[in-house]
Amino acid sequence: MKKNRLAPMLAFARVNDAAGTIGKITLEGEILPSEWSLWSDGTANTPQLMREQLAALGDVERIQLHINSPGGSVTDGIAIMNALAQHAAPVSVYVDGVAASIASVIVMAADPGEIHMPTNTLLFAHLPWTYTMGNSEELLKDVERLQKME
Repeated sequence: MKKNRLAPMLAFARVNDAAGTIGKITLEGEILPSEWSLWSDGTANTPQLMREQLAALGDVERIQLHINSPGGSVTDGIAIMNALAQHAAPVSVYVDGVAASIASVIVMAADPGEIHMPTNTLLFAHLPWTYTMGNSEELLKDVERLQKME
């Protein structure tokens, strides 16, 4: 029998309030490529998991994203941000600790005026970086990739 990877998260993913339905999603930890979820317990922050969480919320009036992340994979962070931004419901983002590196970009999926940061939280952006090895052709490819990401 296939294990429902979302079961532990869905307990807090949907909250009904007096004004309507608010879908809550928490993003904590590193942003990883979707293929890495094969080796995780199903809670890795991947584009695939974000799409599954958004679909599981159903028809909500607003999404509240709570984020505490050091960042991670640039391309996967952009895919997460786009999945949030493309959802029909408006998005409010709450930085609970830190939104660093690509996580700072995910914060930008919030609707105007809907980024909430207590004074003891941190938003940290920087130029992308990577580790690389190989010959000069491989290094030049990585330079080009980094320049595009900037």
